[in-house]
Amino acid sequence: MITEAEKRLNQALILEKHFNPKKIRSVIKSDIFSLLKNYGDIESEGLHFDIVILDDGSYEVEFKAKLNHLKMFKSFN
Repeated sequence: MITEAEKRLNQALILEKHFNPKKIRSVIKSDIFSLLKNYGDIESEGLHFDIVILDDGSYEVEFKAKLNHLKMFKSFN
């Protein structure tokens, strides 16, 4: 049985092997932030973002955003 510490170590090693996690997180977060700004009023601290490496080596992207208001578009009716 793999302990929780071994799982975290494995995730860290996979991250270091595949990409620079800080840089890729920053780029993706910036892209999501820019996209959301098109649809509402958001501040940078209103976006929480993370990438989780699953046991099979795939990635799960998680984000939660707080928008102060949404823009209303007539074409959405």
